Amino acid sequence: MGNNSGGHFRILFVCTARSWGGNEKWSAMSMNSLAERGHDVFLLARKKNIWLGRLKGVKIHSMPLFLHFNLFTSMASLFLIRRYRINRIISTKRAEYVVMGLLSRMLGTRHLIRLGIVRDIDSFYKEWIYGKLNDGIIVNATKTRAVLQKSKAIGPFAVTLIYNGIPDPPGAAEISYEEGGLFRIVSVGALHPRKGFDKLIKAIALLPQKEKERVELVLVGEGPALSDLKKLARELGLEHQVFFKGFLKNPEKELEQSHLFALITENEGISNALLEAMVLGLPVLSTAAGGTGDFLVDGENGFMVDASPDSVGRRLQDIINLPDLKSIGLQGRATVLDFFSLERMADDLEAIINGNPV
Repeated sequence: MGNNSGGHFRILFVCTARSWGGNEKWSAMSMNSLAERGHDVFLLARKKNIWLGRLKGVKIHSMPLFLHFNLFTSMASLFLIRRYRINRIISTKRAEYVVMGLLSRMLGTRHLIRLGIVRDIDSFYKEWIYGKLNDGIIVNATKTRAVLQKSKAIGPFAVTLIYNGIPDPPGAAEISYEEGGLFRIVSVGALHPRKGFDKLIKAIALLPQKEKERVELVLVGEGPALSDLKKLARELGLEHQVFFKGFLKNPEKELEQSHLFALITENEGISNALLEAMVLGLPVLSTAAGGTGDFLVDGENGFMVDASPDSVGRRLQDIINLPDLKSIGLQGRATVLDFFSLERMADDLEAIINGNPV
């Protein structure tokens, strides 16, 4: 069950996610691209329903329970790998790294892990997981790769940078900017504390009254911070200006009706939601977390800011009154179309699956 010299692979993706997010979107794009190229692709998922209608030519299996290691997961996964003669495994979340890593070592199967955010290798346990239980680590940002390569447990060529792809990019949206009119900010993502939605709400509250009265904030997503964010909006008197839309399978309409996309995250790889906003020609405001600095140039194709309410508030005040926002958005669109290619992503992924350098 070792390397496949013929170039055709039987690939098992493993994902323990309970809900849809950027990691799952990357996984779906990768699986669909590899299946289109003639590989046999399988998915072992915790929640089968979140994948339905999103995959083409991929056989989905579900398993009710995942832990870092347990006997049921190990035996069921072993059965699945042997049944389908899997010769490549791609783990996409930390919860499955150990089980799939141990099985890959036992079976002689090439095991890759995909890491979407920066993780410090600061314990022997992490050194074992990231340094010994895989045959390569896929990241989507230079900062993530640099942090991993600081660890002596990880070889200099063990980490491969593969940028996200944008499938079937739409045309630019007709975004209308009315001087002195409503200014609509949108943000998309799981409502977790690290995403910085609270800082964005606080920043709007810090705006001078003239600008604050013009602003609406639309948050698209679900997550554990929802009740705290609603409470914060009420406490700051913004309950009629901050709108919680919940999870939307296709948030494109919300993006097209907005004037700015904001991502005030503290830890990120490269946000798919950010790229989807940029490809529509929507100007973006982001922190330098993760890989955003790989392609975003402040004041040219978007805006960069420190992750503090004061900094965000000051930058928002400047952006709201900027006369050439539309041109910034169109330059961001051009950057994404040039920088992020689904075909290039699939080529690089296929190469690392084959054991070739990228």
